[in-house]
Amino acid sequence: MQKIIIREMLPGEIEKIIEIALAAWQPIYASYRQILGEELYAALHPDWQHAKSNEVRKACMPESGIMVFVLENGERIAGFITFSIDDASKIGLIGNNAIHPDFQRMGLGKKMYQYVLDEFKKLGMIYAKVLTGGDPAHAPARKAYEKMGFSIRMENCIYFRKL
Repeated sequence: MQKIIIREMLPGEIEKIIEIALAAWQPIYASYRQILGEELYAALHPDWQHAKSNEVRKACMPESGIMVFVLENGERIAGFITFSIDDASKIGLIGNNAIHPDFQRMGLGKKMYQYVLDEFKKLGMIYAKVLTGGDPAHAPARKAYEKMGFSIRMENCIYFRKL
């Protein structure tokens, strides 16, 4: 395995991070399409690539208050993670994060999460929080978070009804 480095994102790396996000979220949106059906999926996610790109790009802006780190595997950026802290509640929030599909299942996500959890501790956080989906495509993310010790779980249900 190549040398792993986790560091703050540089401004010129935003498009690479977006590329990783789109590659990693493709199976998730395919799952959404299957679960929701074509009509509802089209209404909710008419251009998910554009929406996800904008979401990640916005998080990468200095004024967002969100920290963005990248994981390098050798000379290549293999993943990224966004996170923020709430000094009042002492809860650190892991936001958008992904490992490029070419590098998944190599333990890199675990290294990235541990790095951020250590940052949270240094910043005085008492809890860490992460949000993920309950659909089959998010199963690897849920498994990874559980392996990292996330154990207090709150379910959220979204219902739709055709009119």
